[in-house]
Amino acid sequence: MALSTQQRNTLYQSIAPVIGAEEAALLLDQFPANEGAELVTNDHLSLAIARLENRMYVAMVGLTTIAVGIVLAVGR
Repeated sequence: MALSTQQRNTLYQSIAPVIGAEEAALLLDQFPANEGAELVTNDHLSLAIARLENRMYVAMVGLTTIAVGIVLAVGR
């Protein structure tokens, strides 16, 4: 979950006095600053790989169909 700048500042100000500034900064580094920096989970990665495999399969079937058509056309 990404934290907004305001959330990061509020959290830092709340925990820095308790655990120290350096430790608070290290802790906040574990939370992405924006949605694009979110950590990838195994589920997200598995889904992305499955989608890629599907696109590759569709492309392979298309190329195979074209190749068979060429072979049949040349063989006549």
